[in-house]
Amino acid sequence: MKVQVIGNAEGGEQRRLTWQLTAPDGHGPEIPCRATVLLACKLVNGELSRIGAFPCLGFLKLEGFNAEFQRWAITFDITEETL
Repeated sequence: MKVQVIGNAEGGEQRRLTWQLTAPDGHGPEIPCRATVLLACKLVNGELSRIGAFPCLGFLKLEGFNAEFQRWAITFDITEETL
């Protein structure tokens, strides 16, 4: 999977950020489930302060996926280019 965004950085320079994720051995279908697993672990460990139904935006950071991605040999890379 590859996601690219182009925009102006501080100072007005136009930049392109590219985030690329690779899931070998057919593990691509595991990716959407990882956020659910991480949120469930936070809930079990008492790390979520909210209860009930609510949007889960902001509860996870990309770094939090590292251990889960390593379990499935999923890799990602972020590159930045000045245009």
